[in-house]
Amino acid sequence: MPAVIAEVLFIGFSSSDVINERPWLAFTSLSPGKYLRLSALSWALVTLASLAPFSIAYLVIWLLGVWPAIGLLPQLLITTPTLSVLAYFASASLVMMPQLRYEGFTPGQAGIRGLVLAIIVMVPVIMLSYSLNSFSFSLYSSLVALAIISPLLALDGPWASASRKLVEKGYV
Repeated sequence: MPAVIAEVLFIGFSSSDVINERPWLAFTSLSPGKYLRLSALSWALVTLASLAPFSIAYLVIWLLGVWPAIGLLPQLLITTPTLSVLAYFASASLVMMPQLRYEGFTPGQAGIRGLVLAIIVMVPVIMLSYSLNSFSFSLYSSLVALAIISPLLALDGPWASASRKLVEKGYV
């Protein structure tokens, strides 16, 4: 199913983008917390824009009479962008991966902290499966995901803490 592949890719991409951050340069343009928060929000917007064609296709499929397709819309348009923010935050605050310092060189492995990302990626995959059977589940679970992420997007404090952890773990 293309929706599952797209979800996994965008949530994974958003979390792995943290390894490309350069705190000495990026954190001088804005406060560190605000910079990370806006960076995560930009990933949510990229995810939303990228999943819009899939959403339109599933809407057309629903209009053609395949009723379960409508259940995928809230998952694609709400849950996946919000979970991409959560994956970015988890990657920054747990410092899941070492900083990428040289072009073409990926240092080490993520270790046990990568399990957090795996769980964040698996949640929407499981939710997609249930969403095919119930539009109300899809809608309510999407709204719950949005409610969980909204305070995180409204506050700079958790993001500032994550930026300090990045610097403490050797991000330069």
